[in-house]
Amino acid sequence: MEDKKISVIMPVYNAEKYLCGILEDLLNQTYQNYEIIIINDGSTDKSWDIIQKYAEESNKIKSVSIDNQGPSKARNVGLDMATGEFVRFVDADDRISAESLEKIVCPCISDNQIDLVIGNFESYSQRGYFTGDNLKEGKISQKELINIFVEYIKTFYIGVPWNKLYRRDIIEKNKIRFDENINWCEDFLFNIQYFDKVNYAYIINVKKGIYQYFICDTGITVGLENKDTDELKRIDELRYKKAREFCEKYSCLNEFEMQWFFSELYKRLTILTMYHSDLLSERYKKFKDFLSVEGTYQYVCKKYEQLNSFGWKLIKQAIEKDKYCKVFLYFLLKGYISRVIKPLRVYFEKKNVAW
Repeated sequence: MEDKKISVIMPVYNAEKYLCGILEDLLNQTYQNYEIIIINDGSTDKSWDIIQKYAEESNKIKSVSIDNQGPSKARNVGLDMATGEFVRFVDADDRISAESLEKIVCPCISDNQIDLVIGNFESYSQRGYFTGDNLKEGKISQKELINIFVEYIKTFYIGVPWNKLYRRDIIEKNKIRFDENINWCEDFLFNIQYFDKVNYAYIINVKKGIYQYFICDTGITVGLENKDTDELKRIDELRYKKAREFCEKYSCLNEFEMQWFFSELYKRLTILTMYHSDLLSERYKKFKDFLSVEGTYQYVCKKYEQLNSFGWKLIKQAIEKDKYCKVFLYFLLKGYISRVIKPLRVYFEKKNVAW
């Protein structure tokens, strides 16, 4: 069974608080044919010392230290070092179960046509990420993969590399690499290039998922609000351009445009009620205007059918009755509660609870 070698690539930057946890997870996998490639991306804490200690104790670990150049460069260095038939990425501040590698590689062992495996994951964030738990498990064609791509286009499930297993020969043959000129959304662009070369993929949906995602103080997404607004805008425009070109190639441009516009509706409503400093009446008007855009009701009905959540139910009822006070107060209350409990949430996320 274990004739398929996996190269697990992990960039590390100032992750001394979390490194031992993920390294212990990796070294205690039920599937044993793998190598761990660790790229120390110029850490200034004790990360490199921890990496060297583990590397001395396990011949599965290959490690290198480079000047700080960001996760794209680190992952590309890892790809250059990889020798496995398959590639798996993990982040240093997350966790995986002991069966994670076994579960994600099994479909490829059973079926040589599988070029990509995507798994569900657990999120220890209150941000309501789509984790893939409601997707049907099984083999899918490239067309079905593209449908999932469009449906969940702005989600971590589609964009990140750590819940996926890739064939290294596809990556190398097509010279697919992470864009080193950007430090956000580089994984999304990497995935678009790879999806274009996939014949068949496999969706796995297992209890507790194949990855345990935390939001910690070392993560790129945590500091986005402090980054150059113009740079974020440039990257978002690049993301839109590449995704649009991809969807146009596969004749799903209309579906893409709708999903791209509406996919962050819930987030927009949440941010509007939580963080804006406008008068309450002004925020209410903006809230109502968001829900009055043509096509919103159809999108809301679809999301409610998929998720059956209380929030989407309230939005649906508000549009149907043209009465928005109740749903506005709901989001307002959620915002206030979130602000109160945020320090507690951050504390528990930083604890990085083990499996």
